Amino acid sequence: MIIPLKQSSTISSKTPIIIFIHPVGGTLFTYSVLIRQIKTTYQIFGIQDGSTSGNFKSFNSLEEQAYCYLKLLKSKFHLDNIILIGHSYGGSLAFEIARQCFTYYKTLIPHLIMLDSWAYMPFDRTFQTNFKKIL
Repeated sequence: MIIPLKQSSTISSKTPIIIFIHPVGGTLFTYSVLIRQIKTTYQIFGIQDGSTSGNFKSFNSLEEQAYCYLKLLKSKFHLDNIILIGHSYGGSLAFEIARQCFTYYKTLIPHLIMLDSWAYMPFDRTFQTNFKKIL
C-alpha cells in the first residue's frame, strides 16, 4: 500500500517523487529520521507491506512482490519521475522494481538508492548491458 509521508505545496510536475520501499519488517518506520532531513520541496511516499494493516498478501518470490509493487507505482505515478529508495530487503525490492520497469515498460527509473542491500545480478546479457548503460 502506498502511504504519503511528506507533502509539499510548492512542487512542479518536474519535481521527482521520492518513494521509500519497506525493509523486511514491512513498515516504513526505519526511514523516519531520514525523511525529516529531506527538503519539503519533494513529495515523499512509501510502500508499506499490506500485512502491517491486516491486508495480508503472500508472495512466492521477491520478483513477484516487486512486480506487484511496480504495478501499484505505475497506477499512481510517472515511472520516469521517481526516486526509489530501499534499505536492506527494501533495497533489493527497489532494485528488482527498477529492473522490471525497464524489462516490461522500457522505462528507466532515473534514481535507485540502495542502503545496505544486496541485489541479484541475472546472467541475462541484455540486462547486464543495459544495466551498465544506467550506471
